[in-house]
Amino acid sequence: MKILAIGFVLGLLVAGSICAWDTLSRITLPSVLAPSSKELKNEKFETLACRPVVVYRDRVKRDLGLPETVQKDPDKKVVASSPVPPSDHPHTMTAVYDSGTGGVDMFLRQDPLVWLAFNRKGAIGAAYGLKSEANGFVTRVYGRLDLVQIKMLHAGLLGDVDNAGGWYGGVFAEARW
Repeated sequence: MKILAIGFVLGLLVAGSICAWDTLSRITLPSVLAPSSKELKNEKFETLACRPVVVYRDRVKRDLGLPETVQKDPDKKVVASSPVPPSDHPHTMTAVYDSGTGGVDMFLRQDPLVWLAFNRKGAIGAAYGLKSEANGFVTRVYGRLDLVQIKMLHAGLLGDVDNAGGWYGGVFAEARW
């Protein structure tokens, strides 16, 4: 009966988590001004006497979550917007203006991984499943803390405890792509 109760409570937690995730995933964070890429840092630029530029209606500034100052400024226009796929790799997005058509194309480049980085990314979670020594189902709480990254290799600390009296603590190394 105890296992059934634990399973029911864990099921409620999972269902609640899925509902919360679904609700929160629809909330978008506001857009922030991106810094220029390092390749443009010391480059000279020119001012074009250009043809008309293709722009989107001002309504999309709100939909894209641009800052209030940009939304209210009639001189600021959206010319392009592209989603960046989630990844552990750094990316550079570049907008290219076509003076012949007045359009802007976005190009996304996956940048190389760094040789050495010190991360502080972590994860905590709960799991429910079978454990051989416990002769049945156990609930497990675990945590992980990334400490260092060398290219695609990540290393850090890992630990977990379960309701069958077991625990584990140690280090990990894994490749991510």
